[in-house]
Amino acid sequence: MTARQSAPRRVAPAESALGLGAAELGWALASRATGVQQDFWRRASAPVILAEIATLVEAATEVKWSLVRLRLESGQTASGGVTVTATFERRLEATIGAATREALARRQAAGVRLGRRPLIPEAVLAQIARDREAGKGYSRIAAELQAAGVPTAQGGLMWRASTVRAAHLRATRTPAE
Repeated sequence: MTARQSAPRRVAPAESALGLGAAELGWALASRATGVQQDFWRRASAPVILAEIATLVEAATEVKWSLVRLRLESGQTASGGVTVTATFERRLEATIGAATREALARRQAAGVRLGRRPLIPEAVLAQIARDREAGKGYSRIAAELQAAGVPTAQGGLMWRASTVRAAHLRATRTPAE
């Protein structure tokens, strides 16, 4: 008997780290499962297991887990059933994405300003807001800034309507937004 076979097994909770109701399907969760890997096992007839694996894979895909190993254990039993172990792992992009979101949230909670700092001077932002209130379009404001020789924030060759629009939105938004 290998260490894997002698490891104690427990029934999966209603919700595993996969977010699946595997216990409802009759699958058990292997005791060595971690937050990034879940091993489920089931002894049943092959058609039942096949249908249940399809359900597990579909549900796992929705929560960014992938089936990485499907293994037949100990052959067939006298009752015609088989034991199958299905191993799921969190997909790398889900793991990286979650870690990145958590780190950015911690930084933001600590008061760190995220993203690139706006480089358009306050005087230019105020002028854009005044021109817009006067009824001028973004293209016209961009052309006037270009004609006046106002440097762009990134040192570009010319002002564009999309840049003026973004600057206007930033200049007129309320602090709560």
